[in-house]
Amino acid sequence: MSKPSTEMMKTMTDAINNELAVTLRTQNSSTVKTSGQQTYKVVQPIYNAVILHPSLGCPLLLDDDRKSSIELYLAAGADFFQTYHSGSNAGQGGNPVKMVIAAALKVIPWDQSGAILNHPAKAGLLYPDRATNLAKIHCHLLGELGSQLKNGQGQHFANLRQSTINQLRGQMGFTHLYRITLKDLPMVQNSGLYETFWSVRNEQPVTADFHQKYLNSSDRLLRQCFEQNYYKYGKTQKESPRYAFRVTDDGLSFEPDTSRPLLARHPIYVAPEGKKKLSIGHLSDVHISSRQYCYKGKGATVIPGADAEVSPPLGDMANNNGDNFHDLLGQMGDKADVLIITGDLHDHLHNYDPTLLKSDQTGKLWEAMYLEKKTDVTKARPDDFPFGIDALSVYSLLIHFYDTHKKPLLLTSGNHEAYEFPYGISPRVWPIGKVNEGVPLDHNLTIYEAILLYGPGYSKVLETGNFNSHHFDIFYTVFTPLTDYWQTFGDQCFVGVEWGDGEDYKVCAIRRGGTLPRATQSLQDAQKSLVIEALSHNKESILFSHFTLVNYGLGKPLEEQGDVYIGQPQLSAYDHGSSMKDRFSLYGEILNHDNLKFSLAGHSHRAGLYVFHPEYKPVVSDPYRTMYGFPDEYAEALVSGKTGGIHPEDKKAESFAAGQTRILVSASTGPIPKQNIAGEMSGQGMEFPSGSMIDENDRISLVKVDEEKRKAARPRFCVACDYIDLMKDGFWEYFKATGNGSTFEMKPHWEKIHPMFSEEAQQKLIEEVTLYLVGGSAESVSAVPEPKGRGVLGFELGEEIQEYLKDDASFNAIFLSIKFNKSSFSGLKGFDHYNFSSPWNIQVGVYSGSTDVVHDPAGDYSETARKSPYVASLIAARKAAQDRARKQPGRWEIKRHKKYGEVPSFKWRNRKLKREYACDMILKH
Repeated sequence: MSKPSTEMMKTMTDAINNELAVTLRTQNSSTVKTSGQQTYKVVQPIYNAVILHPSLGCPLLLDDDRKSSIELYLAAGADFFQTYHSGSNAGQGGNPVKMVIAAALKVIPWDQSGAILNHPAKAGLLYPDRATNLAKIHCHLLGELGSQLKNGQGQHFANLRQSTINQLRGQMGFTHLYRITLKDLPMVQNSGLYETFWSVRNEQPVTADFHQKYLNSSDRLLRQCFEQNYYKYGKTQKESPRYAFRVTDDGLSFEPDTSRPLLARHPIYVAPEGKKKLSIGHLSDVHISSRQYCYKGKGATVIPGADAEVSPPLGDMANNNGDNFHDLLGQMGDKADVLIITGDLHDHLHNYDPTLLKSDQTGKLWEAMYLEKKTDVTKARPDDFPFGIDALSVYSLLIHFYDTHKKPLLLTSGNHEAYEFPYGISPRVWPIGKVNEGVPLDHNLTIYEAILLYGPGYSKVLETGNFNSHHFDIFYTVFTPLTDYWQTFGDQCFVGVEWGDGEDYKVCAIRRGGTLPRATQSLQDAQKSLVIEALSHNKESILFSHFTLVNYGLGKPLEEQGDVYIGQPQLSAYDHGSSMKDRFSLYGEILNHDNLKFSLAGHSHRAGLYVFHPEYKPVVSDPYRTMYGFPDEYAEALVSGKTGGIHPEDKKAESFAAGQTRILVSASTGPIPKQNIAGEMSGQGMEFPSGSMIDENDRISLVKVDEEKRKAARPRFCVACDYIDLMKDGFWEYFKATGNGSTFEMKPHWEKIHPMFSEEAQQKLIEEVTLYLVGGSAESVSAVPEPKGRGVLGFELGEEIQEYLKDDASFNAIFLSIKFNKSSFSGLKGFDHYNFSSPWNIQVGVYSGSTDVVHDPAGDYSETARKSPYVASLIAARKAAQDRARKQPGRWEIKRHKKYGEVPSFKWRNRKLKREYACDMILKH
């Protein structure tokens, strides 16, 4: 066949326009007859592109006004650029590029997406009416691929990360940004959730592609992200995940769901007709962790041989963040119109694959969790700790949310999205000690319980600088490429701001700002520009971020007033976990803007509703300007602000901060949250995992984990007591024997429980104490308290206790179990939600002065060491001191065991209780 003439080419173009429906249906090719009766095979060119907006974590929200003209944003390459500049409307996106869009872009009902995404050719036309379809498609070139997106009004509405730009340019060859406008699209005229995707012929398939015949570049990027990273350190060529994990009504499992392949999703939400405001659900700090699924069913108990009612297996007592997230997603899907999730979706990027743990024995769990150094992850056991397993878990749960509830999700990043390596359940950095003492509490476990369950790797911190900003790439590939964005809906404007590329807690601690990490790179100029643009609309704006603006450190009761300082040199405990860059703009221009209705944040794992009153002062001298870092153009600067706080469930919350920006910090969604309303529990109080709801009338409420479904999520009062004991210098002042040693008196630090704890409440708090003396079996001695006055409680343990204590050969561990009485907290705020039925179990010692009366000193040394004359003399001296102490029972004191009271003896349990704690590890402790 000879080469067509110019006139013939024009005839072909006309024929393509006339026969567009045929071309669209086949996607690959169509047969076209020209007026000269010659037949040509017209093959659709490949115009590869990626949809940047909407995305899984930033869907398009359409109200009545916007659904008549919807805007989508693409990145595409040189072929698309050339086609854009061709045709009768050269340089304006004429018919040729419209034809490309009509052929490749699809919008389908979400309910049909499962079948159609498996077979893209089944998708129908954007516009069934052949005569008008091209007239309703508009394409606008926004310029070269860069960091900012602008809408049809030229407004800066979204930012892209530089690494995303580099990926799109280098890996995909995309050079320019485009805005696609679809007028009066029939598909979205009815309310509901829709999916949009870009599909072309796949001429060069790669292994990551879901389809070998059709190419969706967004899917390729997502699947290559897991293909290149999931087993990136692995020695074997294991295949990376190609499907989401299975999610049912019961929760998440780690088996692949072959009905849900890993695909990039681009939701469009069309609200019910007439809706002007969306009710808002807010979740934050999910911290999903695959290793928590390994804890289930493990039989470790604090007190060996005790009844399960007293000392139940810890595996099923441990709070599970993923279960809580699944539960709250379900509740929010039923209650809220839009759900906002503000970061910390997972703990860290490497985590244990629970499908590899085949045993229910705690000792095997110890082995699985043990990591000594980074190379254990990268070299020794790379397949055990895949990269991104928890990001995939979150993806799976979010897809299940979309499938089930057909509601939109808005996401922003938190600092944990950039944490690579796992750390122990009670992480410590020597010689500093505990660096995040809240981790056991997150699990609703005492520190002893958490360490016992997790095993000898409890303290390990593989990387002290665990935050690496390049690890954000997985977040911006899997969930949304937009770092910051806003979009309007009816009377509202939603504004999301990322964490940024840095964090700091060391400098913050020096400046008295606490150790909760702060965002050092927010607010950037591009973020400020975007937020100011959003606030320029005469709409009720909702700003959401992971970092806080006002947030009280745990030691500060919510009912206090405090100060937030704007200058860099001085931080406070009232803006705990805030950002550190351009605080003048954030607290002055933005936070006090008339159109900012709500600020939403998380990060602190503590619910609070706050208000900020700015204070301005003249800047009169250069030293003053330099000291506080005031910009040169400020003659009068925002120096500080007065804050006030209240619990969101307080009766006064509805009228709190009326007419001002309401600063709402939500509690943690996965871990057990913390609380301090009026100084109770020394700032170590606990609440249910929860999120916040803002209804269409701006009323705030909390949505809490369903206790019946997630019993392990109900805060245990004994855990808060344990934190007082270990983190606040002791729960009781003394617990000592009197007289002949059968009577003991305890004096707790009542003020640490509550500053207003009455004498009547003191008398009722402890219902019973029991000593368990464990050897071959568990012997117990119990006593109920008898008030002695002055806050002292007496316990008649009976004379047999002396016999037990004198014969140290009959047992080798003592545990104290304290049972609490809920009625003692009647009338006090912040205690109704606790589980008081769970006893506080502590390994203790009986001491006289500095002497351990019952501990066998020989057990501290190996058999080889005991043969040393020097060690033998130490053992003999210690035994002699113990014998003297036993003759003075009135001086005995029960204290948390000095050696094993916080960190249990793994070695002793392995030796005495092999069935549960058998392992192949060398146990030194």
